[in-house]
Amino acid sequence: MDQHIDPPATREPALAAKLRRSWSIGQLLFAIVGLGLVPFVLFAALASADGARRYDAELKRSAQDLSRALAIAVEGELDSTVAAIRVYAESADADAADYRTLYDIAQRILVQRPEWSTITLADSAQNILFSTSIPFGQRAEVVHPPSLEEAIRSRKPVVAPLSQGPRGFKSIAVRVPLLRAGEVVFVLTVTVKPATFLRIIEAQKVPDNWVVSLFDDSLARVARSKDHEAMLGGAPQPVLRALLTEGRTDGVETLVYPEGQSLVTGFTRLPAYGWVIVVGAASGQVQSFLLRGLGFYAAGAFAALIVCMLLAAVLSNLIARDIGRVREQATEMGRGEGIVGAGPGSVVTEVDAIEGAIQDTSARLVTLVDQLREAAEEARAAGRVKDEFIAVTSHELRNPLSPIVAALHLLDLKSDEGTAKERQILHRQVTYLRRLVDDLLDVSRLTRGEMAISLRPLDLHELIERVVTEARLGLAASVPGLAIEFHADEGPLWVQGDDARLTQAINNLLGNAVRHAEGRPVLVELAGSETEVRLTVRDQGTGMDRKTVAKVFDPFYQARATQSELRGSLGLGLAIVRSIVDSHHGTVQASSEGLGQGSAFEIVLPRAQAPEAFGLAGDGPAASGRDGSPG
Repeated sequence: MDQHIDPPATREPALAAKLRRSWSIGQLLFAIVGLGLVPFVLFAALASADGARRYDAELKRSAQDLSRALAIAVEGELDSTVAAIRVYAESADADAADYRTLYDIAQRILVQRPEWSTITLADSAQNILFSTSIPFGQRAEVVHPPSLEEAIRSRKPVVAPLSQGPRGFKSIAVRVPLLRAGEVVFVLTVTVKPATFLRIIEAQKVPDNWVVSLFDDSLARVARSKDHEAMLGGAPQPVLRALLTEGRTDGVETLVYPEGQSLVTGFTRLPAYGWVIVVGAASGQVQSFLLRGLGFYAAGAFAALIVCMLLAAVLSNLIARDIGRVREQATEMGRGEGIVGAGPGSVVTEVDAIEGAIQDTSARLVTLVDQLREAAEEARAAGRVKDEFIAVTSHELRNPLSPIVAALHLLDLKSDEGTAKERQILHRQVTYLRRLVDDLLDVSRLTRGEMAISLRPLDLHELIERVVTEARLGLAASVPGLAIEFHADEGPLWVQGDDARLTQAINNLLGNAVRHAEGRPVLVELAGSETEVRLTVRDQGTGMDRKTVAKVFDPFYQARATQSELRGSLGLGLAIVRSIVDSHHGTVQASSEGLGQGSAFEIVLPRAQAPEAFGLAGDGPAASGRDGSPG
């Protein structure tokens, strides 16, 4: 590894000659200018990308906020309509008044409420008693009978889907049942014009390149900020329908439509009526923003480059002139010729200082050469020590576990009873060392984000039952008498998970509980709800104080202070558990009533649909997509 180093007296002139042949002052200055602009260009690119990302995030937030605000306004309009119908019904007193009088009152109300198109009164047998859309006494047909039946059956207000009336106009029927002694006597229906909801949308003053649509519970379009009349009653495009039928109450996604248009789409569902307000914002502005930013920074960088190059050219000529003069003086000094007087001065202060120092350099040159030789020898010695250390360390750390394990297996095959106890000790220590190395590797991968997680539908009930069974078998040999109790809800509990990593996390929790159980039983509980699956591992052992609970998931943290209490663990198991659970989009937390009161560790994972829901019945967990999502 040693390298020969020429004495400074012979090496320095050769290096200087090479530099003179390779670079000029002007070239070096130009290179420095160019390299100096590289961080600026990189910063510009990163700043533009970050600006585009922030712009995209703000666009999504704005679309989501607007959809929520419009949802509140639309729901308020529907609620006020229902309230107005009830007021009309109570003031008209349909039981006491004749239908002709009610008809006339309804006609006057329509004049006051231009957003309403018709008012209809029906009895509990679904017979139309009158409709303001036709003269009194003429027979009228029920528009959208299912909603009328629903209002009578549920005894609650019902908003019908967008329907076409007998006069060919599309409207929304709001039906309010009138109850007497708890029974439906009449159903009063008001049909609301879609333009009512269009005005709500237009009042928000959305940007020109945004599109807002309102859909009823059947996903028929009730209003649209653009091309309202042409799109009225239409269905959403398939990509939007797929998003709206996922069952979420709100959300924001970037959707690419068949014609290639990309829209940031925020939606909010009205919980009381099932309607959905959808806001689409053109995401192409993000790319435009990025390109404009990059163009601006590129123009600035180019202009700065030109200016710096001109300044570098002027400065290089001045410095080259001064350095040439200093070089001549140094040459004279090397020939032993005395230097008479000082030069005319330089534009660079350091060059003037060099000229002054050259006169003192000759006397010190011999001493400096000796010092340089000694420093070179010390550097060579240090280099040899470093090389030896690296060689020894590399040899000692080169995968020592595999040959040890292989040798132990060979000893086991010989079945020498005289060394059985020693081999058992070696096996335990090798296993312990391997576990420590595995923990260090896992933590290293986790901190670098390199741990591979393969998510797929997984029955957590079956997995935990298997892990507990294996743990019981291990405890029977290592900790006789320590019991692990398992209680779980009946049936499978599906999650999106990685079998190997979840097994590792559960084993870490069980191992932690066993170490601190002090011989008392360990309880494992598994329960599920509609949205999540909850796993709890409890022990009745040493317990934890508040400080330990707050830090128990930190890497290398251990609550016990003595060496005997720390033996067998690096304090990485629970840190690995938290990282694995985080990668499964879950949560893990610890709790304890205090020292001596036992501890509980709880993992909560999002519940997933059974494989049958994805059309994978009979295929098992492996039938899911490669990326962990349903296939």
